[in-house]
Amino acid sequence: MAMCACRINEEMFLYLGCTIGYWQGDIAKLVDDISALQPAMFVGVPRVFDRIYARITDQIKNAGLVKRLIFNWGFSRKLYFMNQGSKQKE
Repeated sequence: MAMCACRINEEMFLYLGCTIGYWQGDIAKLVDDISALQPAMFVGVPRVFDRIYARITDQIKNAGLVKRLIFNWGFSRKLYFMNQGSKQKE
């Protein structure tokens, strides 16, 4: 049943003129796929999101002081505006 629902959703998005991208099949390359596809919507299971989070936090930990400060500043600003109810494009 779940496979049928996935297929129906896929066909509906194609009918509406959306594009669909697929990952390369290697979890180690998933972040690269996301970067290349720049999806408006990303569907995944918690394990996938945990791996993405771990990779990003590792990159931030290993970055220089200036990069960490800029990332943390940008992240805190984004979080602030999200909590204020700002829309994504604002």
